[in-house]
Amino acid sequence: MSESGYTYLDTYRYERKFVVEGLERDFPETAIKLHSAGFYEIYHERYINNVYLDTPRFDFYYDNVEGRSERIKVRVRWYGEFFGEINNPILEIKKKSGVVGTKESFKLPGFKFLSIEDTNNIINSINKAQLPDNIILVLENLIPSLANRYRRKYFLDQTGDFRLTIDDEIVYYSILQRGGMVNEDNKVVIELKYDSDKNELISKVVKFLPFRLTKNSKYVTGIEAFYSVVD
Repeated sequence: MSESGYTYLDTYRYERKFVVEGLERDFPETAIKLHSAGFYEIYHERYINNVYLDTPRFDFYYDNVEGRSERIKVRVRWYGEFFGEINNPILEIKKKSGVVGTKESFKLPGFKFLSIEDTNNIINSINKAQLPDNIILVLENLIPSLANRYRRKYFLDQTGDFRLTIDDEIVYYSILQRGGMVNEDNKVVIELKYDSDKNELISKVVKFLPFRLTKNSKYVTGIEAFYSVVD
């Protein structure tokens, strides 16, 4: 992230998802390390925390489940402990165009997050940030809709073109229905990420992964765990 607190992913990339359920927790990591592409761990594992923002009518949710070609996702992310003094939060705007996406990230002032009810502190942090006018327009009238937390491990292949992440210990927290929590301890989500110009090489990577390629959105999963918006 730049000194100005802003980063922009200047290329569109693919994010392929795999969901593994009902197997030994170590199996996905073992399979990835045995892959012929030579995946190796590139970063220490860490916990990722997100608070998602959406319109009161869940427009971002519906754009996703209805498969709209142009859609966005807005979240505040931080690492480490879920509750407490949050010192390095980041506002992320993920944009999807068809099957590829990009991301803008902005540093936010720190805030206290002592319970799910502390979302006002998150909104205050966003309001204090020096954000571009176009981002302020995106955020207008959005409200915190969902929180989640999971553990992530990071892997890179020998060419440096393909990155894999493994997410487990996934927990969802209801914000609009205070106090709700759903634990997906039996699920592992694997994401394969690569630039769009490497798509012609992806079949060689995927065919040696013993997982089923599927559509998966943690935001959609979390919303549907708590709210009847799908009715």
